[in-house]
Amino acid sequence: MAEITTIIISLVSWGSRLTLDLYKLGGAVSSATRDINRIAKTITLLSLTLKQVGATIKEDDIVPSPEVCALL
Repeated sequence: MAEITTIIISLVSWGSRLTLDLYKLGGAVSSATRDINRIAKTITLLSLTLKQVGATIKEDDIVPSPEVCALL
């Protein structure tokens, strides 16, 4: 279970860094700002969802099924 939590935390961290970089890029490339901001927002929402999943796993001490582990 600790492995899955570590993976989730890593993904959330990576997503946050990517989002910040995309917002910076969107500010620099005015022709692509709308598209880049939309992608960054989607990544942010995914990261927030993964963060909640990780918190739930940690809080409830749930061991995910092998199917869930295979997806990650």
